[in-house]
Amino acid sequence: LATFSLGNAPQTGLCTIIRMGAAAGDLEANTRRWMQQVRLADPEPARLSAFLAQQATLQTEGGWPATVVDLTTWPAENTETESMIAGLVSPGDQTLFLKLTGPRPLLDAERTAFRALVQSLRPGGE
Repeated sequence: LATFSLGNAPQTGLCTIIRMGAAAGDLEANTRRWMQQVRLADPEPARLSAFLAQQATLQTEGGWPATVVDLTTWPAENTETESMIAGLVSPGDQTLFLKLTGPRPLLDAERTAFRALVQSLRPGGE
């Protein structure tokens, strides 16, 4: 639905918003895929479950349930590497994915704005 960049070189990031059907996978499966995308090792199931239990759950302005998964909080050897903050929003028979990728320092600076973007989602006109 949308792609935009943010930041200034060399600290630039990318935000994408994608709409898929309701069968787009559960939170755990998507988190594992996102971890692969930013080169994090596949965690043990119990460790991933504990991590996901700590992630922010909220309701958007449209009343949709959402979870924000902040991979910058997952331990990494190099904190300057690329990471991701992702939102999974479930408006009925769809799934919306919002992903912010970029260097960890940039994501740290944009965390609050990204969460506000996820929270702002609501039904629109045709």
